[in-house]
Amino acid sequence: MSLSRVELLRADLITEFEAIKTSAGYRSSVVLPIADVVLDPARITDSPRICVIFGPESIPVQNSTKEIFNSQVPVMVIGYVKVSTGLPGENRVMSESADALLHDMKRVMAGLMLKYKGASNRWFVLNEPRPTATRFSVPQSNIGWVSLEFTVQVFAQNGDF
Repeated sequence: MSLSRVELLRADLITEFEAIKTSAGYRSSVVLPIADVVLDPARITDSPRICVIFGPESIPVQNSTKEIFNSQVPVMVIGYVKVSTGLPGENRVMSESADALLHDMKRVMAGLMLKYKGASNRWFVLNEPRPTATRFSVPQSNIGWVSLEFTVQVFAQNGDF
């Protein structure tokens, strides 16, 4: 049984986000593995961590014979950062760590947009709806998170997907 293009997309995304390491010129080094499910922040012991989550896939037909489909898949990449105990000054450390991780995640997304641009490729990041980045922190908590949301167009799938 072969993998669908959407499954290959997930594998591609996870591989790209696994490359976030300071030794590769990034500002963060993510803890592996990259998850494909939402992580429970209370159970995170090492950070930063990343998970790649897919939303509902739309599958419109692209040709008159109803044989070719171009899926659109919303993607959310969530990054978690954790500081030790919430001591004075750690909010700033958490904020700086979260900003560094979000910067790295945006850099990966930009690289993906360049790597897969052109209609002959399997998929690419759409510009509409616009990709967005968000930062969250919980007062009096030692964990914060960032998210990157974008939609991916998966091209020219036949009925086998």
